[in-house]
Amino acid sequence: MYIGPHNNITYQENTEEENTYLIAFSASFYERSAKDSMFLNSELFYNLTEDIFISPTRKPEHDIKRFAIERLELYQDKDSGLYNSIAHNTIEALILDGFLNIGDNSLEATRGNFENIDIVNRFRVMLHTNYKQHKIVKYYADKLNINTQKIN
Repeated sequence: MYIGPHNNITYQENTEEENTYLIAFSASFYERSAKDSMFLNSELFYNLTEDIFISPTRKPEHDIKRFAIERLELYQDKDSGLYNSIAHNTIEALILDGFLNIGDNSLEATRGNFENIDIVNRFRVMLHTNYKQHKIVKYYADKLNINTQKIN
């Protein structure tokens, strides 16, 4: 099940079903590259017909549990950088599994905005790194080789 941002979902523990897991993450945690941005802005999370996209799994439940949950638990007490890398990798694998069950043109439609996604991603990194020294939009626009209107 893939739920995009700004959807209010109430999670209730189901005592009859013991193997229910919720993996929630923010864009600021996951988004490290233009490819990550493309995944997060795809039909998987922004489905036009439904608020929630339910993707049937092709793997046995115990394989998913071992790959995702047990793997995260193994690295939970390790170095935070290593844990974050494992978490990112695990989430990416689950996202890629979701793409198996949506149309082939979904990523192509998102890829059409790839240039803009790449600019936004690079701008975020630059802003995060330089916001104390450079507060003028023109500085970032020049570095990104775009005009100030586009950045605004």
